[in-house]
Amino acid sequence: MQNNIENGIYIPNENRELIPIDEWAKREDPTTADTLVVMTDYGAIEVAKNNLEGKYTFDEARQAAEAYGEGYRPFSDHEGIELYKARHLHNLDGAFNLIGGKPMCGAYWTRCVDPDPKYPGRAYVVGMGYGYVYYSYKSHNLYVRAVSAFHFKDFEFLTF
Repeated sequence: MQNNIENGIYIPNENRELIPIDEWAKREDPTTADTLVVMTDYGAIEVAKNNLEGKYTFDEARQAAEAYGEGYRPFSDHEGIELYKARHLHNLDGAFNLIGGKPMCGAYWTRCVDPDPKYPGRAYVVGMGYGYVYYSYKSHNLYVRAVSAFHFKDFEFLTF
């Protein structure tokens, strides 16, 4: 999906308008943001400014992300790759620091399970160090960062 907003990182203001990160940085207190938005060719990913506290099993990860707010969930494997790319192409870590959040480091649960019925106990993980997607056992405790499709006032970008 091509959108009419340039790919990059934006901060949604109180009216759900996307403010470029360099403009947001001029605010008296840029740490007031709770989320940021990563615009990609595939959609808009709204991302919580911090990991959820602690580490979670796969099943706990979904529940914890949903508790963050309406429409929130762990990211998909494809969204995880886009977030990894944004770390290097658009300084995602710097954007999190600007709004008072923490960079994404370590291994994160995705919402995607192993499609092979022989392995019902495995799910996808994205390692933010190198951008790898791999499997982990659902019983392992890993990080979670809540995401949502970004909703404009009258329009929603679909994510993958």
